[in-house]
Amino acid sequence: MKTINIVLVFLSFFLFFTGCNNDKNNETDNGKDSGLIIPVPIAQGELQEVSLQEFPFQNQAIKTQEELDSLINAMNAVNNVNNNFAERYIDFLKYQVIAIFDKVHDNGGWSIDISDITEYPDSIVVTSQNLKKGNATSMITQPYIIAKIPVLNKKIVFKSDCDKSEISPCNVDNPLTDLPWLKAKVDEITLLFQSNPLHIAIYQCTYGNGQTGFLEDRGNVAFFYNCEGETLCIMGGEAGETCSELNIVRKELIWETNYPIEIPVTEYSLAETSCQWKRVSNGINDTSNIMIINSNEELENYIECSGESSYPEIDFSKYTLLLAQGMFSTYANVISYSLQQLSEQSYEMKVDFRPSNLFIVVYWQVPIIVNKLREGSTIELVLTAKI
Repeated sequence: MKTINIVLVFLSFFLFFTGCNNDKNNETDNGKDSGLIIPVPIAQGELQEVSLQEFPFQNQAIKTQEELDSLINAMNAVNNVNNNFAERYIDFLKYQVIAIFDKVHDNGGWSIDISDITEYPDSIVVTSQNLKKGNATSMITQPYIIAKIPVLNKKIVFKSDCDKSEISPCNVDNPLTDLPWLKAKVDEITLLFQSNPLHIAIYQCTYGNGQTGFLEDRGNVAFFYNCEGETLCIMGGEAGETCSELNIVRKELIWETNYPIEIPVTEYSLAETSCQWKRVSNGINDTSNIMIINSNEELENYIECSGESSYPEIDFSKYTLLLAQGMFSTYANVISYSLQQLSEQSYEMKVDFRPSNLFIVVYWQVPIIVNKLREGSTIELVLTAKI
């Protein structure tokens, strides 16, 4: 029997405001409220004699101390930047870190500076500019600035004052959801990431001919696509092409593999059978649990059928069944559920329910099928009452 952590959370409506209002920036183009966020710089400078690699340091949002340490170690491999940091250890319960890297220059005297950070309903837009624009020093440099801002559960979007124009997103509002081929690509990479946690990033690009396209960067190999999902070029790997003719003039990170990731799930239903789930709750002190089921023999312990009826088969060589179940002491309805992967073998399943004032004992089950989990995987069950 696996030991599963269970967290029960009761939520009511709340508002969280960060930053201060600014009359100049209090509306987006669609009229929704926005707010100005004041960053706290923790490091700024130039990386010198940077290798002219195809993909130098990129802008990134950092949410853990491990990610920050990894970035600093990578920067130290180029130059020792330890003395440039006013802070090395950040309280990531309160703050997140943004790291902005300019393009690689062939001379020194450059800077990259944060000119504006604005919070919108669905995103935080970080705008940067070059206050120092180089000198006669002959060396390869890449300016950077690293700052902390309050934790906000929103996408970070990096922009530059040098280019006010937006990348045309293939005549769609959101390419990740509105381009079927790109959505399928993200789903494919997400499944791959569950068993092989490699860092893979997707960039939206503007090519030298003015067309919009996408770059899938897998580290040792990169795939270039047009808006229709056709492969324009492959760089690295066995192909070994250079793709120099594409001449990318601008690119923006729109998606990357990173924990936590949302895991696709499929509901497993007994509705059209004469079978039902067995009650395995051990009383008021053990009313909720989640079972990781990887074989038909295990599944038989949780289902009972009448007559000749049978339950739907599962190919356990490819899939795992997760059975979250328990008992509510008052009547409640399960309204939604989701599964996130937090690390290579750690997951969190969230079940939202709506309670009532009726004192009726209710037994509930949420069975879902997912791609085969690794041996030793653990799952935390989080029950949230939506008041």
